[in-house]
Amino acid sequence: AQKRAIAARDRGCANPGCSMPVHRTEVHHIKAFSEGGKTNVSNGLLLCIRCHTAYHAGHFEVVVIAQIPHVVLPASRDPLRLPRRNWVFHPETAAA
Repeated sequence: AQKRAIAARDRGCANPGCSMPVHRTEVHHIKAFSEGGKTNVSNGLLLCIRCHTAYHAGHFEVVVIAQIPHVVLPASRDPLRLPRRNWVFHPETAAA
């Protein structure tokens, strides 16, 4: 049930620009379970295997704003380092 709720919220991989659909993603704990992170909707987001690997390699960060996860890209890709949602699945959040 939690994965379905996260899928309804994220609609696919949460990394901005990635077009991987829900059925090709996995749920990632924003705060690691081993560090006391809870297994619930507000502590999870969808990432495809490629983006999940990139996250663990330190290529981007995840922050939660109003219980919605946002990705913060490195300064080399986004000099302003603005928290962003994936505009592929959330076109209303696309940069102007």
